[in-house]
Amino acid sequence: MTERLLTILVVEDEEAHVEAISRTLKAAPGNMKLIPLKTAKEFREAVSKNIGFDLVLLDMNLPDEKALDVVSELNAGSRWPVIIMTAYGDEELAVRAMKAGVIDYVVKSESTFKVIDKIISRTIREWENIQERKKAEHALFESEERFRKFIEFSPVPIVISRNGIIEYTNKALDVMIGAEENYLAGKRYIDLVAPESIETVLKYAELRRQGKPAPTVYELMGFRIDGTPIPLEMSVSQIEFKNGPVVIGYMKDLTERRNAAEALRESEERYRATVNSMDVLLHVVDRDFRIILYNDALVNILKEMGISEELTGKNIFDVFHFIPKNTKTIYKNILKSGEKFTDEQCIDTSDKTMWCETRRIPIKDSDGRVAGIITIILDITERKKMENALRDSEARTKAILEANPDLMFVLNEKGTILDYKAESEEELYKSPEEFLGKDIYEIVPPELAELTLEKILKVKETGTLHTYEYSLDINGLQYFESRVVPFGDDKFIAIIRNITEKKKAEAERLEMERRLQHVQKLESLGVLAGGIAHDFNNILTAILGHSELALFSLEPFNPVRDSIREIENASHRAAELCRQMLAYSGKGKFIIEDIDLSILISEMVNLLKASISKKAVLNMELEQDISLIKGDATQIRQIVMNLITNASDALEGKHGVIRITDGMIQCTQETLSEFAFGAGLDAGKYTYIEVTDTGIGMDRETIGHIFEPFFTTKFTGRGLGMSAVMGIVRGHNGAISIQSEPGAGSTFRIFFPSVDKVLTAGKTRPAEDSNLKKGNGMVLVVDDEEIVRSTIKPMLEKLGFSVLLASGGYEAIRIFQEKKEKINFLIIDLNMPHIDGEETLNELRKIDPSVKVLIASGYSEYELNERFAHRENLTCLQKPFSMSELSESIKKMS
Repeated sequence: MTERLLTILVVEDEEAHVEAISRTLKAAPGNMKLIPLKTAKEFREAVSKNIGFDLVLLDMNLPDEKALDVVSELNAGSRWPVIIMTAYGDEELAVRAMKAGVIDYVVKSESTFKVIDKIISRTIREWENIQERKKAEHALFESEERFRKFIEFSPVPIVISRNGIIEYTNKALDVMIGAEENYLAGKRYIDLVAPESIETVLKYAELRRQGKPAPTVYELMGFRIDGTPIPLEMSVSQIEFKNGPVVIGYMKDLTERRNAAEALRESEERYRATVNSMDVLLHVVDRDFRIILYNDALVNILKEMGISEELTGKNIFDVFHFIPKNTKTIYKNILKSGEKFTDEQCIDTSDKTMWCETRRIPIKDSDGRVAGIITIILDITERKKMENALRDSEARTKAILEANPDLMFVLNEKGTILDYKAESEEELYKSPEEFLGKDIYEIVPPELAELTLEKILKVKETGTLHTYEYSLDINGLQYFESRVVPFGDDKFIAIIRNITEKKKAEAERLEMERRLQHVQKLESLGVLAGGIAHDFNNILTAILGHSELALFSLEPFNPVRDSIREIENASHRAAELCRQMLAYSGKGKFIIEDIDLSILISEMVNLLKASISKKAVLNMELEQDISLIKGDATQIRQIVMNLITNASDALEGKHGVIRITDGMIQCTQETLSEFAFGAGLDAGKYTYIEVTDTGIGMDRETIGHIFEPFFTTKFTGRGLGMSAVMGIVRGHNGAISIQSEPGAGSTFRIFFPSVDKVLTAGKTRPAEDSNLKKGNGMVLVVDDEEIVRSTIKPMLEKLGFSVLLASGGYEAIRIFQEKKEKINFLIIDLNMPHIDGEETLNELRKIDPSVKVLIASGYSEYELNERFAHRENLTCLQKPFSMSELSESIKKMS
């Protein structure tokens, strides 16, 4: 059999993609036809012209419009299966596509186009399954609605009770006893039974409760609402549910029926006509079970079963071979007891199975003796289906509602709150009495009420879920997500979830990412600054070394000496810039000593006053007795100078006040984590410097960039000051607090770990000695920079040494193995390619554990000494260095 032709509509402006899809469809098994379009406009025209197609392949980004907008406008997702094609895919796209009605999306690629025929086939099968499921759901809904209307509008009075309490009565019952609608709900059904019938009713109820046989049809005497007695026939059905049995009672007023036998004898023909007009199956038998009356409906159903003979006078059990085996027993019991009997049976006809409710009613003569039995058979097949479907539907709904932990409200389209479901009343924030039956405008703020009604309207129009988020001030700001779904024809369920913790977690995650990115950026710049400083120090080593060698070669009064001195001075200024760059990289510790901040700042007062604007007033409020800090005094002075300079610039040439204070504070880890670079610092006592100005202040964005190199709000050429401050503070294990607002000035507070030690004098560098001490012997200089080697060699020769040179660690190891007996010591650069200075040192010590080594590096001498403190016969020297500093270091090794 030829497969059905599938017409595929492809809306894609990339011809290569269309061609790839076309190749796959032509080569694929099956029968697929491709209609290519390029724009949303062409898609609309195709739809308006009713061009037949089975599936739409739609590019996400069309040249004239977004694909999802077209899908929503044309309601395409409900009319045809739609597959979105996109250059990339993510969860957000999937959610948006599903909301628009798209059944699937694919990421455009060569591999995807090769299997597009399989994707299309799978999608069409899924689409057809969805359509079948929708038809089934619609049929179930109609079945449930028919059952509800059957009960509500049934002419038979019906009462439904549980545990002796009336839960429902239909209109026919209310009319029969003269009650208002829902009047009996919640009352005991026994209160409507006359005293003479109470014992019988309770007995049968107890038998049913125990699961024992009990008459399902019996007569009793009841009351109308006005107290008038009324004889009733009660047909009882008991249905078992998980939470207990429910009793359904079918009632009939017997006032008129007590004369039915006489009326039957007087007008049998009229009765037969009436019987034949009924849509139930009916027959009457005498005491010998011979059929004496039956209606046309019974004749018709028997014909379907292949029985067309005359029934009158025939024994029912000879003709109705399909009835259950216990039927004869039931009839005999009715003849004996004179009581009605109702049960349910399943009858198989030629082409269907029919569920029946069979009511057997005794016919009594004037002496009260049973003369015959009327049997009424009701076709309850549809009712059974509805009952089963309703039971399954209620079970599913209950399971879903109980499994969902979220708070739920049932509302009508006007926003009235009809019901709720909550794990506990603590979730509600208000007692049910305060919101049930109230308009939503009375419960929540107007803007939230309007948003909710807007979503309800959209749900009513589209029949699909709508989600929105909002916040409420309930014991602090709380965030919620609400999903509105349809519930029947005119009701809606709002499913509400508290997402406050989720929002907080997301905010914390974003903040952590921002901080991490900032730290990574600063770390990267720090590495860059350290590397530049290291290389720059090598160059300065050459400049200073050759300058000093030149001075040694010139006569004392040679005018060239002044120029060389200027070269030396410029080199020293460049070395200071290198120290700032090392400070930024966090590797700028030079001379570590105990520092009294109050004394250090007091000694700078004249320099500070000279550095600020003439219109600025400098106030110093320094403590006399504060804990010391351990650090490099030069770097601390640089911090103070940068903060004072920034404060002066913030005044923008106007009159203002700059205040410097210091003090001590006890900090917890939580407090420190709120400061810049404070995360991870130990809790304890900290000593601080604080600089406050009355200048223009800063906004949050400016504060966020303040430590970035070359970021400045000043004129071009500035911008390294706060970066250097940051590096120095980090190098001293400190933290920075900034408080500022536009127009309200700024306050910078720098925290350093406190030390409780007696103030001691700092180390002093050895003064240069013009009469350098001469040495002798051989020195091996190891440095990967030619400019450094060519500088140190003549300096050492000037000091009396012979010199060997090596451009790297491996060459140095080879030379030392050959001439170790002649080499007095080595000068080794720390940073070298292939094998660095420390690795070279380790290899040399394997050859001669007592070899003397001078480590030379652009990093600080303090850091070098700290790193190699445990090594013997080793001295460290920071680049750039003078000949006198080189001589001093060599003397330390002697």
